Amino acid sequence: MAVQPPPLPVETPLVETNRQMNWFWVQYFTARDQRIEASADTVVDARLSAQAASIGATPLSIGTSAGLFRVSVIANITRAATVSSSLAVTIAWTQDGVAKSKAYPAITGNTTATYLAESVPVRIDPNTSLTYATTYASVGATTMQYSLEVAVERVA
Repeated sequence: MAVQPPPLPVETPLVETNRQMNWFWVQYFTARDQRIEASADTVVDARLSAQAASIGATPLSIGTSAGLFRVSVIANITRAATVSSSLAVTIAWTQDGVAKSKAYPAITGNTTATYLAESVPVRIDPNTSLTYATTYASVGATTMQYSLEVAVERVA
């Protein structure tokens, strides 16, 4: 349940005559800070466009602290191949000393309406990396192109 801040005490002076912050303002700022702390925090947002090849494992800069993160992936076919195409996205991380990965289903529709939009929670060990990679295939004179966005939010 979200912490709701008390009403903004606009009619109350911020500082009292003893040069101390007024208690109503202390309550307001404390509740506001708790609400901000409880909300998701976007750590990194990688955006790539006009890609026409596989991408090897690429680390995302999430810092060195451990935690629970939500990884959201959006992949869009931006130009269809002449005959057929396939794009698969994989993320990888380390949890409790064990390498883990999530391979999203390949998108094979080969139209610009083809996309992948998924989110997954992951718990990441300290001082380890979170990576993304793609596996690309395209058949025909016109090659498939795609865009990719990977957003990482700290949840806890």
